Amino acid sequence: MTDLDGEAWRALGADGSDAGAVVAVAERRRVDGRALLVGITGGVGAGKSTMAEAVVAHSPGGVVVGTDGFLLDNAALEAAGLAARKGFPESVDVAALGSFLAAVAAGGADAVAPVYSHLAYDIDPARTIDAAGAPTVVLEGLHLGHAALAARSHLDLLVHLDAADADLERWYLERFRQLRTAAAADETAFLHPATQAMDGDTLDGLALAVWRDVNLVLLHDVVRPAADAADVVLHLTPDHTVRRADLR
Repeated sequence: MTDLDGEAWRALGADGSDAGAVVAVAERRRVDGRALLVGITGGVGAGKSTMAEAVVAHSPGGVVVGTDGFLLDNAALEAAGLAARKGFPESVDVAALGSFLAAVAAGGADAVAPVYSHLAYDIDPARTIDAAGAPTVVLEGLHLGHAALAARSHLDLLVHLDAADADLERWYLERFRQLRTAAAADETAFLHPATQAMDGDTLDGLALAVWRDVNLVLLHDVVRPAADAADVVLHLTPDHTVRRADLR
């Protein structure tokens, strides 16, 4: 394993950015004739989506796909008694995720992914992401290194984002407040009734309870233990930049 400080890590990329360094490492693993598949994983609030979008910005024609789209929809979760386990590995449609990744690797026209709506708190049946023909596909989501998802073997590179628990909690709460603001203006949003009935402090309290009872449990019991499956572990500072990179 090679450990690099943040400055040395960023120097790997053409533009001196964290995302540029991810692209540089990933491109070494590209196989001619098929899409490069990069996974970005880590706990809730770690900045997976942001990093994935930044990587694609360095990769012309690339697309980002979130594993949230492969969650069972709310009706299926309720029917299976898994509503309280949403986000855990057992709430993912593993077969659908595997079929999508295989289609991407094969260059198939059926490399189409469902999309999750955080506002609706459910799968959006009206939206999909077409990854067919994309030269680079960045898959972002929780516990991509966990054996239960069977996704690791499909990925050319897996990057795990980690940070101090307090920073992850703060970033999660910031994101929740953005979602809360959007939900207050959208009567169809899952959180809309709550935004009309409760003040901000009360809603923050509910969000922190979810953090403590669900997201922190996920982080400690599922996400961090699977970091050993990653090719690169990026340890983040409180401002979301990389302070240390572990390359395996």
